[in-house]
Amino acid sequence: MMTAPNLPMSQLVDPAQALWGMSLQPAGCPACKRVFLVQPNRIGSSCPACFQGQLASQPAWLRPEPPELLVPFGKRAADLQSLLAGFTRGVWLHADDFTPERLIQRLRPVYVPMWLVDSDMTGNWQADTGFDYQVKSSQDSYHEGRWVSHDLVETRVRWEPRLGQLKRHYDNIATPAVMEYLDLSNRLGAYELSASVPYQPAMIGAADIRIPDQQPEHAWPAAAASLERVASEECRRAASADHIRQYQLAPAYTGVNWTQLLLPLYATYYTRDDGLPETVLVNGQTGVVSGLRLASQKKGWRLTLILELLALGAFLVGLLATIIPPITLLGILLILASFCLATGGIVTAAWPWQWNRGQQPRKVIRLS
Repeated sequence: MMTAPNLPMSQLVDPAQALWGMSLQPAGCPACKRVFLVQPNRIGSSCPACFQGQLASQPAWLRPEPPELLVPFGKRAADLQSLLAGFTRGVWLHADDFTPERLIQRLRPVYVPMWLVDSDMTGNWQADTGFDYQVKSSQDSYHEGRWVSHDLVETRVRWEPRLGQLKRHYDNIATPAVMEYLDLSNRLGAYELSASVPYQPAMIGAADIRIPDQQPEHAWPAAAASLERVASEECRRAASADHIRQYQLAPAYTGVNWTQLLLPLYATYYTRDDGLPETVLVNGQTGVVSGLRLASQKKGWRLTLILELLALGAFLVGLLATIIPPITLLGILLILASFCLATGGIVTAAWPWQWNRGQQPRKVIRLS
């Protein structure tokens, strides 16, 4: 089992203790159990992760020092109107609450943390390194009554063993600090971490900040794996190779330092048929929108009831009209119309179910 060196210690922070040069306080959601740093006026407001519970003051285990870096919001709330309009467009029989105006109204800025790890790394490495080379050959084919020769150039790889000694320092190797980071990354796309800037308290604004639930002792294996991937790429370049495989390194880590990086996103929601909130997320840097676009089964049933009642009325009136010679043709047309209305009623009942079924598993809508 890999030993994590020099892990920083979190401490229990009291709700009355101000943090990061601001009046931020820890608050938790009783519904989803996530914990945030929030402004005092956010205590008692809805949780920006699930929108089901209300944030309540609580002590929290965290590192009291402020983050090192922050990726600024590249999209303002005013910039998201057209993006959310595109997200809501195209859903027939959608819930009345599923509108860009409602989503904008409930928009919450949130920062999600990542760990940044600095480390000195030393060790002996060995690997097979691959070097591309080209082989030229020819291929004959029969075309239009004669043989034609074509030159073929094939790229192959020559593998050679290499070994060496690594002694490097790496800065700001990013690794997840929250357990749902992989899901967030899949839904919202990658962040451009090179756009990060040094943390300043004024940059937080009204945003809520997730507190890491992946403490360094649990995040270290992923951080070490990232460090070794970076090291293997450096070893490949040092060998002037095009490829590397069967890479082995017995590393020693010293001078390990942990800080935080904050990533921006917006969270909002609309209300489903069952009265529960359905969360919609927006990448605060790129504007990528992600969430389920659910149709309303209740609205479908209401429309079905209306259409079936109209169909019944049209059928009865048409049946009566067919026995009155001057309007017999009208009666036949009404009977035909009643069948069309009845069919439409079946469609409106089945369509929301079919649409929502196609939304599983979570369907991601990405807009640039």
